[in-house]
Amino acid sequence: MSSFQLVAVEVQNQSCHCLMQECRCDSFEEASMLLEELQLFDNKVYGVVHGLLMGYSDNIWVQARSLFDEVKLMDSSTASAFYNAVTDVLWHFGQKRGAQLVVLEGRRRQVWENVWSNSCLDLHLMSSGAARAMVHSWLLNIHAIVFEGHELPKLLSILTGWGKHSKKVGDGTLRRVVEALLSGMGAPFRLAKCNFGRFESTGPLVTAWLRKSGTKRLLVLHDERSHPECTRIEQISNLQALPL
Repeated sequence: MSSFQLVAVEVQNQSCHCLMQECRCDSFEEASMLLEELQLFDNKVYGVVHGLLMGYSDNIWVQARSLFDEVKLMDSSTASAFYNAVTDVLWHFGQKRGAQLVVLEGRRRQVWENVWSNSCLDLHLMSSGAARAMVHSWLLNIHAIVFEGHELPKLLSILTGWGKHSKKVGDGTLRRVVEALLSGMGAPFRLAKCNFGRFESTGPLVTAWLRKSGTKRLLVLHDERSHPECTRIEQISNLQALPL
């Protein structure tokens, strides 16, 4: 690794640390003050995160993609930590649509390998915010598959891991937040009997749930704050149904 890359990795690590501290803030105002510290050593990250916290705009997203191009040059663990940190901040402060855009960009750039198929969503390397945004995205994708007239696989799985590093084995934070998310939406996924890190359901059960009139409304994410010049995205290519 070159000296330039070492410096870049260190800057990204500092950025991640600052962003994770923001998630511990009790108010958006407190987080905004902490975010100002980030500007001192990484103005580009500051601009993108601050912009997304204020609400999506075309200009901010152009800057974000430029930043993601730089992050792609980092090693995989640094890149995934960065995406996780940014998404956690956005989700924590109600910018859930922004969080979704970030994780879909991460998926497109293969930050998390083999994360998504029509039958399985693997959340092992994701933070709680990234995982929740990804669950919504995956469910929207299979919703599109169903409404295009295709059949879902016989068995669908969402993997969270079983929390082997948690104080209580089998009670990992990621598993708990995903379980709460699925339960809150009424999604028919249940913990597998022999694997506490896997949620399972059958294709017919999920299809019936997705066909309910109010389900899509539960899956579509929104931001609490909107940019005054926000331009609506009519179509997000990542959310289109994958070919069977």
